[in-house]
Amino acid sequence: MDLVYSPKRKRFTGNNSFAKLFGRNLKTVIKANYMTYSNLPKYPIPLLHNTVTKFMAFARPLQNDVEYSETVEVANKFLQSEKAHELQALLEKRGDEMSNWLTSWWIDETYLSKRNPLPLYSSTALLFPKFDYSDLDGQLEIAAKIIQSSLKYYLKIVKNELPQQKFDNSLLCMNQFRKIFGTTRIPETGKDNILYGCDKKSQPEHIIILRKGHIFRLPVFDGNGKALSIKQLINEMKMHIVPQSEEYNLNPIGVISSDQRDIWADIYAKLKEKNSDEIKIIEDSLFAICLDQKMTESEYDDTDNQALQCFHGGGCHNNSINRWFDKTIQYIVGTDGHCGMTYDCSPSEVSIAATLMNFICHEIKTNDFDQNDASGTIKPTVPIRFSISETDKDYILQSKRNIDRIASDTDSKIFTFEHFGRDLIQKYNISPNSFIQIGMEIAYYRMYGKEACASQMATLRKFQDGRMDIIRLPSLNSAMFTNQFNDPEKIDEIPRSMMATMLRIAILQHQKYSLEVMNGRGIDQHLLGLKMIAKEYGKSIPEILETKAYQKMMAFTLSTSKITTQHNPIICGPSASDCYGICYNLQPKQVHFTICALHSCKETDSSRFAKELENALVDIYAIITKDNERGK
Repeated sequence: MDLVYSPKRKRFTGNNSFAKLFGRNLKTVIKANYMTYSNLPKYPIPLLHNTVTKFMAFARPLQNDVEYSETVEVANKFLQSEKAHELQALLEKRGDEMSNWLTSWWIDETYLSKRNPLPLYSSTALLFPKFDYSDLDGQLEIAAKIIQSSLKYYLKIVKNELPQQKFDNSLLCMNQFRKIFGTTRIPETGKDNILYGCDKKSQPEHIIILRKGHIFRLPVFDGNGKALSIKQLINEMKMHIVPQSEEYNLNPIGVISSDQRDIWADIYAKLKEKNSDEIKIIEDSLFAICLDQKMTESEYDDTDNQALQCFHGGGCHNNSINRWFDKTIQYIVGTDGHCGMTYDCSPSEVSIAATLMNFICHEIKTNDFDQNDASGTIKPTVPIRFSISETDKDYILQSKRNIDRIASDTDSKIFTFEHFGRDLIQKYNISPNSFIQIGMEIAYYRMYGKEACASQMATLRKFQDGRMDIIRLPSLNSAMFTNQFNDPEKIDEIPRSMMATMLRIAILQHQKYSLEVMNGRGIDQHLLGLKMIAKEYGKSIPEILETKAYQKMMAFTLSTSKITTQHNPIICGPSASDCYGICYNLQPKQVHFTICALHSCKETDSSRFAKELENALVDIYAIITKDNERGK
């Protein structure tokens, strides 16, 4: 099957299944995606009373009696105030006027306003299963197949061929898929911006290739709009990229994209003045392919090394200079079969990238690629050379040192829990996700002797342009179970059947709140909305957001995400210096975990937490199974 695109007329042509649709302007086709998927409801604004009541419930396990009484007083006073109802009314007005009152605020607050570097603090890494090659030829072949698979998926998005996804029979918003190709995060002082590929007047026709810190423009369509074949893509890389990147680039400007955002914003603005064409090539590219070199020996095993390579490049002595972290999609292609993706989540959540990765893995497995050469004029593959100053070179050196610090500070542990998986948990009519979340609470309590303030990202895609909200722990019931279960005296006093009941209640409460969040009735985004609407209208921040309870509730020590993929794990960083970033993938017979913390925090230890988590899951599973045996 030929992939054909006519850049001059902005349409696809030819005798193939793709061509039938593209007799229309490509920009029009993309915009039509909003109309062709089923209509979805707007994201609602919860009732003020419900949010404040839930806020007090979540504050309770984090505070003693005196602290909690103060919180209740402030919360009730706020609920009865004229200010609260005025802010709620303004929020409802915004909800009436916009397709989604929350999303733009959430992206700004969660991503674009943050000044930390993208690697470790924002970017996510996804791992391909290991491919069977160990030389340059194999590396280039896999790179070419990833390119063609991605183009095929890009065209499915453009053509609106993706089936609308569902969750528990609810249709999900598909608009995020439009935002992953051709998209670049633009560093700006104070708050970044996003340049979405789908919003550009002309659609991207090229990608960028990075090798040893050099950057190249690689066209993916010929003059007739025909996509380059696998053989042509390999030839372009072998003939025009490899020979011009045998030596490392001593001044890899892309490494500054790994630095603190205001530093990069200042350099970027000046760089763009002298190199506007070069910057535009990068900004407009569909995605990046990073042809990496072999990682140096380390104390980590193969999978951990692969994760670090995709997460931040492993430092400048490895592949961190071979990145442009502002690109939404960077495919990492190693020399030894290890590949993955570095993904910027600000334009679109990581589950979208996981779906793309599943597609690519399927394409490579079936090996059904377009072998027909493009016969039209092919623009040359050219290096992107920047005019840089001595000051720029100083910043490059500084950024190299900074990314080395980030790499050395990463404390990650990848492990597969093999005792049981989703199927056995469901056998006992228990939510597997809630079971895992309670297990993490137990593990944290055993390490630190206190409750973990935990967040789990939950999708809001059942609403128009929905992104994410937070499912939080501890709840009063989870805290009660955690304390009783880990008290040596009470564990012997309390009947096992009662302990099992307490566990089931904690799990059911978490499951209930999870559904409330995904149905638009969570507290975190509503409270964020009240804060943002107050700022927008020049009003003071609601008093409830200045309580000690709220500060404790937002000091997350576990930042978790459940992402189901058909393949290897996903890794994300901690949200704070004393926090664990945990991604998990529930499979039928096992659970993949990636745990990430900072070496610079003396209190955290990813390997130890992994062991405690394994023990905790085994222990609470035993409670359920033994109680079930008694009931027979």
